[in-house]
Amino acid sequence: IAIATCNTASARYWGSHTEKGYIMSVKTDYYGWCFLSLGNSPTTGLIQKGKWDCSKYWGQLMFGTAKMAMGLGIKVAVTFEGNGAEYKPVEGIETIPRT
Repeated sequence: IAIATCNTASARYWGSHTEKGYIMSVKTDYYGWCFLSLGNSPTTGLIQKGKWDCSKYWGQLMFGTAKMAMGLGIKVAVTFEGNGAEYKPVEGIETIPRT
């Protein structure tokens, strides 16, 4: 189980909440932000887009968790802070063990 947390978040709703799914994409930009897309499967069914600050150590840990989960097709639980934006702030990413 890999867990990473952060101080920002993302979601369809207002307030902090968790969505379960698969990381469809994860990337960084030149300004130190990381972005992800969470879906119902590794390739389809977009649930939510999120972003967080990758310039800090905890942001790099979350980026590593997201890349690992996407690469291995592992289901995750992503905690978003709903704020009405297209890319919601991400507070945490946790892998969900296969059963």
